[in-house]
Amino acid sequence: MKRDAYIFILSLAGYLLCGCTPYNADKVNTSLIQGKWILADVDRTIYDNVDVDYNKDRTYLIFDGDKCTQHMSERKDSLVFRFIIHNYELDLYQGEIPFRSLDIEILSEDSLILSIADNKWIYKKTEQ
Repeated sequence: MKRDAYIFILSLAGYLLCGCTPYNADKVNTSLIQGKWILADVDRTIYDNVDVDYNKDRTYLIFDGDKCTQHMSERKDSLVFRFIIHNYELDLYQGEIPFRSLDIEILSEDSLILSIADNKWIYKKTEQ
């Protein structure tokens, strides 16, 4: 009887462990980044003395599926990339060619901070 109980407990534990989906940060972050983000501030080490009016020169990142569009309203210009998120990095591609890799410092429902070295781009969510 003890043996049967032991086998049952091991089987139940194995079922529960195998039946659970492990946390996948890449999948969660790819879902969380979807929507329209507006550039709110930039912290660039080499451009600290340049003042930019972000209310006038609006830059948007729009994530839709695996596409990322950067739209600069003042210049009336857009760039379209394919993106992949892996290990808290946002990798941008033009076709199959790597374009840029950015570190994701913060990603929440309303805030996104991307960085390369000491340069940071701070975004706020505008639309889902």
